Amino acid sequence: MEKLFEDKNDYSKENIYARVSLLDRVYSTRLNDYDTGSTVSINRMVMHIVNNAKSLKNCFESDDSFDAVKEIMSVSFDPDSGEKKYKNVYSFASKYCSFMNPDKYPIYDSTIREALRELNPKYIISTLGSKTSAQLTELKDRYDKFRNIVEDIRKNKILGDLYCIRDIDKILWMSKKENKKE
Repeated sequence: MEKLFEDKNDYSKENIYARVSLLDRVYSTRLNDYDTGSTVSINRMVMHIVNNAKSLKNCFESDDSFDAVKEIMSVSFDPDSGEKKYKNVYSFASKYCSFMNPDKYPIYDSTIREALRELNPKYIISTLGSKTSAQLTELKDRYDKFRNIVEDIRKNKILGDLYCIRDIDKILWMSKKENKKE
């Protein structure tokens, strides 16, 4: 997968399609409807990323902006209907951004969220809130908070600066998967 994301400047439709469809399949982000074979959501996401390439490049290159997650999430999945219909693609957006800039964008999904809640339940729930109460417009703020939590873990006295954001992603994911086995 990393190979597809090596050229950060390649926003060709073909490359973006390969990135989006592989991320969706491997990470189960549910853009595609595998039961019906519909790829409408994948195609809309590809065009959304291609059409917003300049803005996304600026976000990925900026040191202090995490707007790429919000930018990717702002895709409408039924623009022909006259009303904007959004699908929650927060997990997909964080994963796409993580592959574009793994030192800046940690992955957020249900496995990571649950691992964080087990790590320090009161702090995580008070900071992130519950998933069901999240509104689409609040997710950018939640992602900033989530990223700050991961950064706090990374800078923890026990871990020091030995680990990068991507390492913390893997540690949290593996810890939750190991706990499920027990």
